[in-house]
Amino acid sequence: MTKITADFTGLENSSDQIAAKLVSLASFWDASASLAYLEDVRDVFNAQLLTPILNGDLAITWMPLANLLNDPEAWVAATFFAESQVGLTMLPDLARADVAGETPAAFGGPVGRVSDNSLNARHLIQATGAAQPAFGRRPTSGLRNRLPNSGKGVASAGVVGAGGALPSYWSVTNMPAGSVEVLSLAEKNGRPCVRIRINGIPTGSPRIRFASGVDQIPVETSQDWVHSVWLQRVGGDQTNINAVFFNLIGDDAGGNNTGGISSTTLSDTLADDVRRSTAGTISNPAIASIRGEISLSWASGAIDITLDVSAPQLEIGVEATDVQITAADNFAVTQSGQPSVDYIRFDGVSDMLRTASVFAGGLNGQAFVLGDAGCMVSDLSIAAGGDFIFGPTTWNGAPAGAVETVSGGTGRILGAVIRAGAFSEDEIDRLIRFARACGAGPLSEINPWQPQALGAGVVDLSRLDLAYTDTAGTLLAQPGQAVAALR
Repeated sequence: MTKITADFTGLENSSDQIAAKLVSLASFWDASASLAYLEDVRDVFNAQLLTPILNGDLAITWMPLANLLNDPEAWVAATFFAESQVGLTMLPDLARADVAGETPAAFGGPVGRVSDNSLNARHLIQATGAAQPAFGRRPTSGLRNRLPNSGKGVASAGVVGAGGALPSYWSVTNMPAGSVEVLSLAEKNGRPCVRIRINGIPTGSPRIRFASGVDQIPVETSQDWVHSVWLQRVGGDQTNINAVFFNLIGDDAGGNNTGGISSTTLSDTLADDVRRSTAGTISNPAIASIRGEISLSWASGAIDITLDVSAPQLEIGVEATDVQITAADNFAVTQSGQPSVDYIRFDGVSDMLRTASVFAGGLNGQAFVLGDAGCMVSDLSIAAGGDFIFGPTTWNGAPAGAVETVSGGTGRILGAVIRAGAFSEDEIDRLIRFARACGAGPLSEINPWQPQALGAGVVDLSRLDLAYTDTAGTLLAQPGQAVAALR
């Protein structure tokens, strides 16, 4: 095991300093034991109270993530800067909403600071609101569900508009006021579930929508998309409801309906708790975004039906995959059985972070950056008195568009290490293992990093020899099984 050589005897009076050293130690412990042992080692940090640190500078995902592979040497900040090298780290777990670093960043909210845990205190900041990137969380398996909110959101029981509320972004159209009621928000079979009663005389065919045209879930021509939802009738009946359709709708750049992409008739009585889906291909170039809806075909008369609506999902592909629950405008996404990883999203236009203090003596070294699609190792040179800038499209020394390359166009960055001097082959290997634990990559279109060339290059994470029996990369292949995907 690599020896920690950082000095732990000084006066760590700030939460940033304490958090940095706690993070360094955390990787040497079993994940479940880490939290239990923190109180026992507080004397190491001059008897500082640890509760505010656990609630603040140590994000809840960090220690389980550092130990995900039971690989304590994969990432320990103190060992990467053991020789007192100049540099910094950018770990989203240490993102803060304010420049002072006192308020944790909220999902979908601005990032004003990312505290450096390299022990160099080279914090990255952004005071201008319009240039602050956003903070988010996704499963390490990747983000698939594009709906802004597939959970309960701000829903509350009661008549909608009179004390009750549907989840954020959800709506029921073509029903008069007082005719839609949220009866229950109890979970169902481990999924968030909203029980909705629709009772009255419609003004048109009622539609349950999970996003509107103006919510702009972007698509590209020729993409395949699939929408799914668990739907069960638990009350009332289908009197005066001629048919039930599950539709995938396209909208133009202005949010105007361009017509249906696919429609599936739900021909059963909806008596069973079953996942329903509809899939289609984007063939009309005018379609800029999509949404899904459950349509109750109606001609006349009153209706009274109660539906359990659970875990809607809108994703690229032809078949629905494992459920991901989204919240906070898609900035907080979780998946049962999958660890989560925090990220910082750059908009590619104005978002930027820069060091709060300059490098008085300059810096000649390398940067290792990991994003949704892969990792990049790039040389960098900062002149004396200069600073390090990340974003909006690149960082010091990296080629133009580097942020888009490593993020696969999502703008989601999972971390970065900037250090004087070249990374050794062993350090690159450990950083790649850390990237793998974060769910970075793979991206086959980029050139694989060659161990003998420590200059600018991109790490192809498909070389990590993780084989799967499914193309989604969720089922690890066993000896003798056919391999459908590599990571």
